[in-house]
Amino acid sequence: MTGVKIDRKGISWSWLLSGLCILALVIYLLFAVADGEKITSLENQGNQAASYIHKTDSLVAAFVTFISNNAQTTLDDSSTSEGLLRLARAIESVSTKTGYNLQADLDRAKQYANKMTKAHVATMRTTDIRKATDILCNCLQTLQQARYPELGKIVKELKNTSAAISPKILTPGQKREVKSFFGKAALLLEKMS
Repeated sequence: MTGVKIDRKGISWSWLLSGLCILALVIYLLFAVADGEKITSLENQGNQAASYIHKTDSLVAAFVTFISNNAQTTLDDSSTSEGLLRLARAIESVSTKTGYNLQADLDRAKQYANKMTKAHVATMRTTDIRKATDILCNCLQTLQQARYPELGKIVKELKNTSAAISPKILTPGQKREVKSFFGKAALLLEKMS
């Protein structure tokens, strides 16, 4: 019997290139699917956060209700102070839900609002109103610039309304300006929440 001679051929380059192409395709698909899942996951988280934020906030609703209930009555110092405190709490709620810490500024605004009812001189009260509204406007502007760029016009109007509250005019002469400020702030907060 004669032995059969078997020649071993080397790996063909075409098979090697085909194998590398298939391997590259598999790796690409694995990473593309993983990235797609990450993107989908991030989009879902963003949508969930947005729907959570856009549910009506109870503190915002309480402020809006307070303002609408007091729209026909005259604002005295205690109701103005209460309105400023409710506005500060509503802003605090929206800022917490959006991930911004405005606590130090909101605490300063609350101090001015509380100080109004203790002040014996009327000009001190209007100065405190103006300081509180300026601080609250800045807080709302911070939120608007970060999360709600489409609301820039309303924030500008709100800041102009705050600037119209003159510390030199006694509180009874400022009722229209204060009511206008509260109305614009309520509109802005409703759009943010």
